[in-house]
Amino acid sequence: MTQVAYRSSDAYRELRRQEYHRNIEQYKQRRKQRYHEAGNKDVFRAQSLKQKYGITLADYNRILLAQGGICKICGSNDPGRDPMFQVDHDHKTGKVRGLLCSKCNTGLAKFRDSAEHLRRAAAYLEEAAT
Repeated sequence: MTQVAYRSSDAYRELRRQEYHRNIEQYKQRRKQRYHEAGNKDVFRAQSLKQKYGITLADYNRILLAQGGICKICGSNDPGRDPMFQVDHDHKTGKVRGLLCSKCNTGLAKFRDSAEHLRRAAAYLEEAAT
């Protein structure tokens, strides 16, 4: 049976001090990274697109141009909470399907990327509207 360290013990205070300093260091590192990213947004976006989806920034721009600069589902020219449209991809194959605004991308995720679920939801809305 292990003994629980009391809050007043020196060992407990030392653990809390170490945890505090570890959190401070993590905060400083995140802040430094954000500052660095802010000055090099295109570089970080390009790296992120390549890592996550296997496309370059030029590929992204080509897709966006082919879509007319709008969301592929709703047709909005506002990407939403992010400065760029979100890359929609098939989670099983990794194939990029198009660029979506944040609302449409979240909506697809809520329906678990299931065409059947979306059809049922559309039927439900149409039925309720009559």
